[in-house]
Amino acid sequence: MDGCAGGSGVLRQVAGAPLQRGGVVMVGTERGRGTRERDKLTIAEVCADLGISRRTFYEWRAKGRAPRCITLPNGSLRIRRSEYQRWLASREEAA
Repeated sequence: MDGCAGGSGVLRQVAGAPLQRGGVVMVGTERGRGTRERDKLTIAEVCADLGISRRTFYEWRAKGRAPRCITLPNGSLRIRRSEYQRWLASREEAA
């Protein structure tokens, strides 16, 4: 575990999970996964990063306002990290 200099937050990691700071998932901090896995984010990771519910994500997706997703053969969705970053940048420009 790592601590911040001012003690303002502790980074925690559960084996195979992204780092968390005060309950917020730090997207892009996974350890021990292959490069291909780190390139794709789960819906849970994106929702945690944005601070939204899965329901909100799926509502945005239905309206065409969410980042583009990849549907895996098992039906699970993933979002390419590069697509997520592009989508976030486009939201900044729209604001």
